[in-house]
Amino acid sequence: MGAVASPLRQIAEDRGGRIPERLLAKLWKERAARLTALRTESGRRIRVVYPGRSGVTAGPDFRDALLEVEGVGFVRGDVELHIRQKDWDSHGHCGDPNYNGVVFHGALEVHSEETRLQSGVQAPVVDLSALLVDSATPAFESESDSEFGPLIDLWQVLSQRGFPRPKTLDEVEKSLDLAGDRRFQWKSSWLFQCIQA
Repeated sequence: MGAVASPLRQIAEDRGGRIPERLLAKLWKERAARLTALRTESGRRIRVVYPGRSGVTAGPDFRDALLEVEGVGFVRGDVELHIRQKDWDSHGHCGDPNYNGVVFHGALEVHSEETRLQSGVQAPVVDLSALLVDSATPAFESESDSEFGPLIDLWQVLSQRGFPRPKTLDEVEKSLDLAGDRRFQWKSSWLFQCIQA
């Protein structure tokens, strides 16, 4: 009995060896923060703290991502994803100022260490093939410590603040929205007190 192909591999095989860019964006949103194997093509480790919010207008795929880059520290900015790094030029991003906030260019087929933005700045390039790996493999962190320190179980933290562990994706969304709102209110109140002082 032969091995069963992973769903991602099956999608790629059905499309002549390529996955759709939309699926790559979905994988980035769902998996990037759990990856421990991401590195720039120049060799720096990257930890995705927050993958960013999906771009809905002309511009990068994800806005306001938060990354921890080895030797640099925390970096906030936009993320653009492609199947092939050269799609940056073929899509016209190289001359588009809407992409000048890109701090990270991810692709499955990579040919250089950096991508030139319209502003002349060079954005680091990262091979995203680790996103295609099944989450049970070592590319993803489980309960052990990562190279950046111990991972925090989000639901364990939220349960200490009165949020039950969600059972459905809809409950996850509602819990995260509510937790975000409460955190924003707390920070607003704290900032107001600081200004008053």
